[in-house]
Amino acid sequence: MSEVSIVKKDTLTEDELTHILRDCPASLETVIYSSPPPNFQFRDNFRKIDYLFISDGSWVTIDNLLTMDGREIMMFKSSLTNIDINTFLKH
Repeated sequence: MSEVSIVKKDTLTEDELTHILRDCPASLETVIYSSPPPNFQFRDNFRKIDYLFISDGSWVTIDNLLTMDGREIMMFKSSLTNIDINTFLKH
């Protein structure tokens, strides 16, 4: 099993991004520098990842955040609200 997965591509397809988030075998660190496809929605549970970095988290919902099981989550370009973040912190 790989410990680190780094993805650098301009834009991922829906299948590629879903595979990375749900099925990719990297267990310690996953870094995604790519943009999501337009209107991307992730409806599955995240796999366990110790460190998850998402450079464009515009697609991440509070439901997604609540299914993340990791020690450290770093996300940029998020559309989450302060209420969403507070809900996550109290979870």
